[in-house]
Amino acid sequence: MEPVWEYYDAEIDGEPAVMHVDVRLADRAPVNELPMLVWVQVVLPDEDALPRKARQEWLDLLEHSLAQYLAGRMQALLVGYVVWNQKAEFYFYTPSSQHLDTAVHAVMSRFATTEYSYGGRSDAAWELYVHVLYPNAYELLCIRNRHLLELLRQQGDTLHGERLLDHWFYFADEARGRHLLETLEEEGFSLGEFRKEDEYPDQPWMLSVHRAEVMELEHLNELVGDLLDLAEEFQGTYDGWETEVQPGGQFR
Repeated sequence: MEPVWEYYDAEIDGEPAVMHVDVRLADRAPVNELPMLVWVQVVLPDEDALPRKARQEWLDLLEHSLAQYLAGRMQALLVGYVVWNQKAEFYFYTPSSQHLDTAVHAVMSRFATTEYSYGGRSDAAWELYVHVLYPNAYELLCIRNRHLLELLRQQGDTLHGERLLDHWFYFADEARGRHLLETLEEEGFSLGEFRKEDEYPDQPWMLSVHRAEVMELEHLNELVGDLLDLAEEFQGTYDGWETEVQPGGQFR
């Protein structure tokens, strides 16, 4: 199975971080044959000494080198890495930490000027992958926002101006859905549909609303965060948004 890599912004100890994770593993975690967590932490080249593009190429080469060598030497699986505070931290799951010393030193000898450290511990439940690396509900929505904007651009949408976005919510009972609708209408949203759908027995009540929005990633990320919080407040599920492609990006 080929990896499916996603990235998203986060914070670690108050510092900005970029999390990279193989999301296809979520349906498999934990893998019983890989109970040992190992990590390699590397100090990144100074931004003043290496242009941004070259720095990214350096990081990509390091990721590929570690993933390939540790996979061959230790049957290690790279599940994610984090870039923050001038460091990159790579996380693997493996049958054991045997050969970790020699494997890491073999790779890092190719990057002779780089400071690094490494270690390992038991994590049979894959808690680091599930609770630290894998994106939460809000972060998944932000990833989806980025992909939707990329898809619209690919289809000739310039994303200029405002356009209507349709948002979808699901509820276990009608009353909570109607209470959320009242709250959303106070925020300028208009009702699209509110109906019962038998195909979703746990949350059969579907609510859709729409409002004009600017198509900027930062704004959309804040918006979906607010709607996610509202859905949870009314014990419902927020399922994201959709819109139509508008070549030229003109509102209609």
